[in-house]
Amino acid sequence: MSDEARGQRSSQSGYGTLLVLAVVLVITIIWPSVGAWPLLGLFLVDPIERTLTRWRDR
Repeated sequence: MSDEARGQRSSQSGYGTLLVLAVVLVITIIWPSVGAWPLLGLFLVDPIERTLTRWRDR
């Protein structure tokens, strides 16, 4: 991987995490009875980022 590509990947990798955390926060605020279960959505960050990267590269 080139240095340019490595820098691009690291600067874009936080968007998926930010998106999932925002969704988790909204779910927890709307339905507080679900507790911390929505945090399991953080396991979806990597598949979301892979999909976005594939879609962006087209």
